[in-house]
Amino acid sequence: MTRLEGERVALRPLVPEDCSVYRRIHTSRVLTRYLGIDPLTEEESEPAFVAALTQRCPPRLVFAICQAGSDQAHGLIGLLFEEYGSNAMITGLTIVPGSPVAGCGSEAARLLIAHGFGRWGLHRIWAGHRVDHPGMRPVMSAAGLRREATLRQLFRTSDRWHDVATYAALSPTWQPLNAAEEVILGRTVTTTPERGRFLSELLDRKLDRGFSQLDADGNGYVEQSDVAALAERIISGFGLAPSSEVALSVTSSYHALWKALVACADSDDDGRVSPDEFRAGLTEIATSVDGYDAFFQAAVDSLLALGAEPGKLAVEEWLTIQSAYGTPAEQATALFDQLDTDGNGFLAAGELSVAIRDYYTSIDADAPGNNLFGPLG
Repeated sequence: MTRLEGERVALRPLVPEDCSVYRRIHTSRVLTRYLGIDPLTEEESEPAFVAALTQRCPPRLVFAICQAGSDQAHGLIGLLFEEYGSNAMITGLTIVPGSPVAGCGSEAARLLIAHGFGRWGLHRIWAGHRVDHPGMRPVMSAAGLRREATLRQLFRTSDRWHDVATYAALSPTWQPLNAAEEVILGRTVTTTPERGRFLSELLDRKLDRGFSQLDADGNGYVEQSDVAALAERIISGFGLAPSSEVALSVTSSYHALWKALVACADSDDDGRVSPDEFRAGLTEIATSVDGYDAFFQAAVDSLLALGAEPGKLAVEEWLTIQSAYGTPAEQATALFDQLDTDGNGFLAAGELSVAIRDYYTSIDADAPGNNLFGPLG
């Protein structure tokens, strides 16, 4: 195993000094919650680490995740080779919260994918996450992994069975985004600079569209009055009395959205947000699952409360909300059909949250959430 150096992170083989990071991750109930394993005891963690320390060739590789140019471990990631075909699964992707590489999970995964396709000649690399952990979907998308299926009750932890959403990349179609990935992959892809620019431009176009949706008066800035006006249009569209409990929840959540936007994006403290500030602030939020939830989730919850069935939106209710944002009904209807992944005629919390995450964080050109406010053109 060799060191894999990326632009922001690097992967290297485990060394004995990594025991403390391994123990911190694998004995933590919080950090193991979505890993498919129950937390280890302190006593169990030591022999488990010794076993991981020796896993430097197939069928299993385990890497420490470091900051580029540094050897200090801040997380772990593995690759499990399967006995049939030419397949392997990414396992155990975990980064310690608050570390210098927090938010770089997708880059770590990309380095490992390039290594699997390059050094080991794999044809297919896949990964999965519990379906109740939607924060991983943009990580998978940014790593170049495409959604495939839901595996029902794949593993059991804390006395419960869990469904897993799976994703995969194929060697012939997976593309590196920078020179570091090309070197690890061992092949030059002449379209990489153009593809990298396209993916960056895609996210910028989505953020610019999101800005224009909030800039109600079209003066080139998002201000508190713009966000309040959007909440008022939603309340009016549903025919609610402004003093009703549901209307007050919408007003409160959009006020919280404005405060979060100012906190992350108003870099010059002038009480308003310019297009450049909006783009920079939302890009920063996109790298943090916790930051994303703090920014959007209250507004999502208040919109779901507008439905006749609690926690769900029927197509008519979806059209009312999209009308407040200025999205044409025909486009909003088509998007509803794409986002209603279980085909039950409603958008539930998970479906809506994933769509909004896709819009503000995903660089997957085929993500349905890209068209949240209509086709980008």
